[in-house]
Amino acid sequence: MCRSPKPAAELSVTAVSLVSIMSVATAHDVTMLPAGPFTIVVAEGSREAASAGSYTVRTYETGRSRDGVDLLNDFIDGMLKRRDGGLEKAWLANLAPDRKAVHLIVWCVSAGSGGYGSIDVFEIGDDGRISFLSVPSRLESSEGYMGHDKFFTRDGVLYREHPIYRPDDPGFDPTGGTARYMYDFETHGWSAQD
Repeated sequence: MCRSPKPAAELSVTAVSLVSIMSVATAHDVTMLPAGPFTIVVAEGSREAASAGSYTVRTYETGRSRDGVDLLNDFIDGMLKRRDGGLEKAWLANLAPDRKAVHLIVWCVSAGSGGYGSIDVFEIGDDGRISFLSVPSRLESSEGYMGHDKFFTRDGVLYREHPIYRPDDPGFDPTGGTARYMYDFETHGWSAQD
């Protein structure tokens, strides 16, 4: 089933410098994130099913029109990625303060009752070029995992949470608490947090 495209609406996110960025915006069919001299555009593939398809990440030089509206000037770089589910959220974070780059995190949620989450992480260089950083969606050992993932960043760290289901819990009522994981970019894995 394909959904009809939503009108592209610019989100109000304050422009900030690339070095100290921590803006958050909710993804719809099109999300525009001002990032200093660049605008990053995240968009689902046109006329695709909501349950699976593709999305693009593109960077443009940002300019101003005579009436003060931000414009997308010259295209800098772009990337096409496969998605399993719909775009839930896209946001910028500084996950490596020692580098002159910012990270774009794109969170997708699978169709169906499980709401299994996955994320893609992109590094946007100070020249606007995009690099993809592979982050595994699968958790190696997660007893009681049945989806309903949440992803967020805090203090330059990427986190993942999910409810813990006990064996007799129905799918709508987990009673085992919440599991939290932190992503380590050096070991390329999720580690459980207390």
